[in-house]
Amino acid sequence: MGIMAEFFGMKVVWYDHQPLMPIGNSVPLDSMAEVLKQSDFLSIHINEGSDNANLIKKEQLALLKKGSFVVNCSYGKAVK
Repeated sequence: MGIMAEFFGMKVVWYDHQPLMPIGNSVPLDSMAEVLKQSDFLSIHINEGSDNANLIKKEQLALLKKGSFVVNCSYGKAVK
């Protein structure tokens, strides 16, 4: 997804609790809150599990810029 977003001129930032190698020109950030504050588009890609159920709630959505878009590509109940 990030590579396609870069093709359209988007700056791609991301967060993962596990250290991963960036793909393309994407920039890893230190926290999900940082990602939310910078995002015009938020694309969520996580597996279903008790540790990430309801990961995105009102509090996290409030950190997004006004007019941001959320695309939930996750399995299960990641967004409440």
